Amino acid sequence: FGSRCLAHVAYRCSLNCGCPLFTHLYSPPSTHVLVDIWPSSMGLAQSVTLTSWGFAPFGCFFTYCDFIVAFAPKFADPKICEKLEKSRLVWTRILRIDIPSLWFYGFFGCCKLLSLLSVLGCFGPTYELVGNIGWLVLLGASVYHHIAKKESPALVAGTLALMIVRLFCSIVLRRAVRAESLA
Repeated sequence: FGSRCLAHVAYRCSLNCGCPLFTHLYSPPSTHVLVDIWPSSMGLAQSVTLTSWGFAPFGCFFTYCDFIVAFAPKFADPKICEKLEKSRLVWTRILRIDIPSLWFYGFFGCCKLLSLLSVLGCFGPTYELVGNIGWLVLLGASVYHHIAKKESPALVAGTLALMIVRLFCSIVLRRAVRAESLA
């Protein structure tokens, strides 16, 4: 009973503040039924939240780099422009199409921005998973092109690992909540 009461109070507080970023902590993804799995689901929910906010600075940086190169390359650091141009050329060779920088980086900047907002819960719990998967695709491709350019993929691979952990915790949390709500 105690855990149910605490979960209810926390859930109500998150609803009252009106912030979708915190509502998912105490609200099961597909139902609003509170369940008595407080220790395990709370730990998983905290893991999802911590990995989301731990990823946010990296997501912002990656998004910023794409947007600055796409829309204001004269304000970007020449090293970043050169590095990102190599990435564009890798994908141009793969697709055998010359993709203009504005389109390439504008597209990826938009994908990264929307995925980041999704991961942070701005579009609700269903899209959190979609945003997480979007980042896995983007980061996986980034690891590939770092290796293709013979650069160290350490930062990107570490960020990819963080997002894999987040996805795993999110899926396990959803299954635990569903299983308990059906019991």
